[in-house]
Amino acid sequence: MKIRAALGPDAVILHTKEQMVGGWFGFFGRKQLEITAGANEERDATLRGNVPKKTHQSSNVRQFKEYLENHGVRKQTRNKLCLLAGMIEQQGVINARELGVKTLQVVFGQQKAMSFAEKRVITIAGPTGVGKTTTIAKLAADAVFHQRKRVAFITADTYRIAAVEQLKTYAGILKCPVRVAYNAKELIDHYHALSDFDCLFIDTEGRNYLREQAISSTTAIQAFDERAVVFLALSLTAKPEDLIQTIDSFGREAVDGVVFTKMDETVSRGSMIEAMNALEVPCVSVTMGQNVPQDLIVRPDRDRLIEWAMEGMKDGSS
Repeated sequence: MKIRAALGPDAVILHTKEQMVGGWFGFFGRKQLEITAGANEERDATLRGNVPKKTHQSSNVRQFKEYLENHGVRKQTRNKLCLLAGMIEQQGVINARELGVKTLQVVFGQQKAMSFAEKRVITIAGPTGVGKTTTIAKLAADAVFHQRKRVAFITADTYRIAAVEQLKTYAGILKCPVRVAYNAKELIDHYHALSDFDCLFIDTEGRNYLREQAISSTTAIQAFDERAVVFLALSLTAKPEDLIQTIDSFGREAVDGVVFTKMDETVSRGSMIEAMNALEVPCVSVTMGQNVPQDLIVRPDRDRLIEWAMEGMKDGSS
């Protein structure tokens, strides 16, 4: 890789941006990928056999690094963010909190935009116990009450006791139908039978996403409907390393959006920072309680996400 050839084996890609260059009045240009990268000079010196000099970090960077560590952010992610923070600090910042905010603006700003109004089939996937059924009910309630859409449910969660009855309760409140799918064929049959509805919400069983069979069942409809999306539900109470393993096991390319759940049950924001750093997809919603649909923030913008991620750092202190 050219970056590692130039900066050494420990080079880290901090940010990528695609832009058009050349051309004539906006036509006939070519795409160019702009990459921001850095390297750990201290470790590189050690590998060359030199006595490494202690890498200097400003007080602001050290406080930001301590904040990330206190919130459980993994070492490799901390190093990447602090390297980026050091570059940003050269532009001039007031304190550690401002530096953290500006750093996360770059990281959180890499997420791709999505037009939800055109999406018809929304599948919620995720590990056991993250709150998928409650989340899907909240999203459906938002679609019914705020977007005036006709919605229907399909549930493939036939493993958990009372899961179907729980969704039927929500469906009764929203006055919308619910169908139960015991296999992929029934899922597709229900999809066609409910084609008159504006939006279909599909609840999936909680599984260990190391199993490929569980992964493929959540993406069955995407194969023939371009308006179908898969949102990955992630609990903010999960340890950051477990959350990253879930993302990697599920497959980052299969995720169209992320839903953060149980924000009210933890003061740690490490999992949020790790997920937004790892995924280039939008945050669809954040849930913070059991009330439907009140405890739901739909499509939070970047600044609000950063405010949540940095709420534990006040005026430069961790």
